[in-house]
Amino acid sequence: APVLGLRSEARAIVVVADDETFARIALHGDERVCLTNLRAPGERDVLRGYPVAPRVGESVDHPEHIGAWTSHGSIDGHDLWSGDGGVFATAHSLRLARDGAAIVKARIEWRDAERAVLLSENRTYTFRATNERRIVDVEHVLAANGGGLVIGDSAFGFFALRLADAFQIRGADASARSFSSMGARGSELWGEPARWVAGVAGVIGADGMPARVTVCVLDHPDNLHHPPRWNARRHGLIAANPFGRVGFGGDPENPATVLLDAYETLALQYRVLVVPGELAYGEIDELWTDYATSSAPL
Repeated sequence: APVLGLRSEARAIVVVADDETFARIALHGDERVCLTNLRAPGERDVLRGYPVAPRVGESVDHPEHIGAWTSHGSIDGHDLWSGDGGVFATAHSLRLARDGAAIVKARIEWRDAERAVLLSENRTYTFRATNERRIVDVEHVLAANGGGLVIGDSAFGFFALRLADAFQIRGADASARSFSSMGARGSELWGEPARWVAGVAGVIGADGMPARVTVCVLDHPDNLHHPPRWNARRHGLIAANPFGRVGFGGDPENPATVLLDAYETLALQYRVLVVPGELAYGEIDELWTDYATSSAPL
């Protein structure tokens, strides 16, 4: 298996697998926390670079889509998804585990437009690699401040990836495709519950990706409101959202709003898999079962 390493740069932490870039995490205090340059073996980017690390010729819609990131459209009434404010790191640490995993831990603040702290978070990124697979586990522990916290029902959230343009589904004959554990495909995915959602890149995409790659986002069964609904779109957005029900057109009498008391915590965890080639439904479901049964709850 590739040997993983961690390197600190001026504005990011770089994860390497042997001599290849695996991913970068933006943890500079003045920039929103996000993961960029996530790559399949062979250094093929699976996330769109714009707006953090733009590449020539790629799409420039939805500047709030910043690689792989976590945010939400209603945090104590504030829109941190597309409005002002955001999610910022205040400290971080790096570690290489004995089993070969590379681990990045960050202390994070979710702030409104006036920079007031709405909630605090401890986040852990765990990176693993084999010759044929890249794995990123992301664990969030959200903590309310002394006044408590209201996470409102909104379609805009929560754990999100904006995939590279090669994953966009352009027309009925598009070679890219997306599907979920419940059998939904393409535009059917929006607002539907699922254990996982996968995107398969087209053979040749706008970013020149030379071969198919599958990216899977897995929701852990211990997460709140599992299986979540998904803000998944044909342009390459995949977002697992445990706080969206009414926002997706659901029963207005049954919102997915969550109330946390003072200093109460909420733990959520997700896995991202990047695999060369086109995985079948059954293969992805087995990978989800492995994650669900082997990953220790927070």
